Amino acid sequence: MSVKEKYWILRFKSSLISESRFQLYSNYHDYANVELPVGESFDRICVVTQMIEDEYVKDAADYSIIRSLLSTLFVLIEAERKKKALPVTTDNNQNITFKSFLRILEDNFKRDVSVDFYAEKLNMSARNLNLICRSILQRSVSEIIETRKLTEAKNLLMHSDKTISEIGFDLGYNEKAYFTKVFKKKAGVTPSGFRNEMKKML
Repeated sequence: MSVKEKYWILRFKSSLISESRFQLYSNYHDYANVELPVGESFDRICVVTQMIEDEYVKDAADYSIIRSLLSTLFVLIEAERKKKALPVTTDNNQNITFKSFLRILEDNFKRDVSVDFYAEKLNMSARNLNLICRSILQRSVSEIIETRKLTEAKNLLMHSDKTISEIGFDLGYNEKAYFTKVFKKKAGVTPSGFRNEMKKML
């Protein structure tokens, strides 16, 4: 008699955990699959995943609990990935450059700097950096920068009491109207509208 296996597929919008999109890009770009040996660590991951499912199927699911559990799940998986000490590939210069770009982006995305700034940091032309980003992520450098700013904006809108103007200024937008315009174009809703929607979910 065969034993019935259970597995989970987790699908969620990046707005649920704002940092997850870039966390996954940078940490799992080279190794999308992480093998988890059966044992204590694997059992803990299964327990957390089951808790996410149990909360999700409730009539009045608490998304703050799901968000916290999902963050915990990422931490557990990342811990297992580090235990394996997977080497960085050296045979793909594009991958190395792209990951370097993401690291530089994390330190500078709040600043009002151009694509040329990132290209110069990587000792290459803006054109070549754009080609690499489009090849790997199908996005231009400018689009990736704006997406990172949007991710942080959503995080601040959900977890801070800062005004829309303050958040825009923190991210390098000197005018509230322009920040609102860019945010709505990317997210499909104004910053205040997004904040109100998230409050209903919390």
